[in-house]
Amino acid sequence: MIIATRSDFAGAAWQPFNAEPLLQLEDAANLVVWVKVRDGAGNESVATSFPVRIVAQTDVDEAISLEERSLDRIDGADYQSARALVIESLQRIAESKVRMLKLLAKDHDKRATTSLVSLDKIAAQKAKAWALLQTPNKAKARESIETALELERDLARWAESEGIRL
Repeated sequence: MIIATRSDFAGAAWQPFNAEPLLQLEDAANLVVWVKVRDGAGNESVATSFPVRIVAQTDVDEAISLEERSLDRIDGADYQSARALVIESLQRIAESKVRMLKLLAKDHDKRATTSLVSLDKIAAQKAKAWALLQTPNKAKARESIETALELERDLARWAESEGIRL
């Protein structure tokens, strides 16, 4: 079988059939996956596609998605939309902070404190980016969003390894 996110299967390789294949997906909320199979004689099926929607598992995952979309808006010089996405992302971070505060109050869990420190740094970068999107210095806004994204991704990986749902 061969599976890819492109209809021309560029960069994909044939692999043994697997009823639950693994595929590295792009950072997109919606995409299309293409699949072909072949038999032992080398006969190939017609390429079949199906839509995939990636659903964020946590508020931080959703915040990451929103920040990535805000970078796309900056690239397209749509700064108002980028600012709106940053605000929405800040709301997701705030929801995660509330969850961590509840965990801290309930269990005095040190992991919640670590998460809160990281979430505060992320929120500060996003607030800075939001303000900079109103100035002529859009490059600095982009840098702040990229810094926030790096912090968010690190936090998401750490939280997953620690079994914390942000």
